[in-house]
This record gives sequence, structure tokens and C-alpha cells, in this order.
Amino acid sequence: MHRLDLSAANVINTVAGIGLEIKQDRGKVDMCKAIEDLKAESRAEGRAEGRVEGREEGREEGHTKGRAETIEQTVAMLRNMKIPKETILSQLQRTFSLSEEEADRIYNAK
Repeated sequence: MHRLDLSAANVINTVAGIGLEIKQDRGKVDMCKAIEDLKAESRAEGRAEGRVEGREEGREEGHTKGRAETIEQTVAMLRNMKIPKETILSQLQRTFSLSEEEADRIYNAK
């Protein structure tokens, strides 16, 4: 089924709903070429989607890491200033919207 009549190629394309870009040569259609073109287009779309997802994941990971570093630096600074543990925990909870358990875990990690 290498070359088909144009009408047969159009029927296959419409019924299957695959969106082949049909180019004819003397009333015939090279279906292998049309399918290869569709596969190449699909791969390109997949790569573009992957790049977008990768960027989004990278931004999210960077934000999470930056936030964690900021919290750790804040704890270190407040400890160096000899601020009482209860005050530090309270400020962590309020400033960074942490639970009591999260604040305590972070405080005790350093």
C-alpha cells in the first residue's frame, strides 16, 4: 500500500482522523511519505511539550530549593542573634506558613 489513489487516501485520512498532509503525484498519494511526515510532526510536538514541562518543573524545583535555603539561613541568623527557640519557631510558622512540626524539624536540622 505504498501509493494510493487520491480518493482512497482521502477516505483513509478522514475515517481514521489522523490528519495526514496528503500530497499527490499524478493522482496518486505516497502514503508512506505522508505517514513519515506525520510521525516527524508528532515527535516535534512531543519535544516541544517536553521542553515546556521541563522548564515548569525546573522553575518549581528552583523555587522550592530557594525557599528552603532562605528558611535555613533565617534560622541560622536568628540563632546567631541568640533569639529564643520559641520565638524562632513562632516566626517561622508565621512568616513561612509552616506547621509547628515543620518549623521544629527545620530548627532541629541545623
